[in-house]
Amino acid sequence: MALVVFIVRSFKKTITLQEGQVLLGNLHVSDEKREAKSLYDRAVALANAGNVEEAIRLLTTGCLLLLEERAVLAYQDHYTNGEYLSLLVQRKKLHDLFRAPLSLFDRTVYGFSRPTRQDFEVFRVLYERLLSGGGTG
Repeated sequence: MALVVFIVRSFKKTITLQEGQVLLGNLHVSDEKREAKSLYDRAVALANAGNVEEAIRLLTTGCLLLLEERAVLAYQDHYTNGEYLSLLVQRKKLHDLFRAPLSLFDRTVYGFSRPTRQDFEVFRVLYERLLSGGGTG
């Protein structure tokens, strides 16, 4: 497992992007589009178009950006889900709120099961809960 993580991280370091862009899943997102609301809107559109996997990727990033907007953490596109969970361990409510969705992300995006619209709804509910202030206290 550690070898796989090392290889993936090494591979990620070799990816070069145009200035002002980050890699989110397979989508390049420019800095001006790195706002949580913008990613949410794009994720909903992608899910409605049937591209649930990319929608989940964007919405997960949108959730993390909401935390950054609230100064809970600094979003880093190279962090793993496990690293984000470890950053949230001191904030039990947020940690508990993110644990199941990030596990679902790993199973559906990195795993062997295809994400469904119902899976997307888990992330939409997480986003909306964060937006309304749920779990950030």
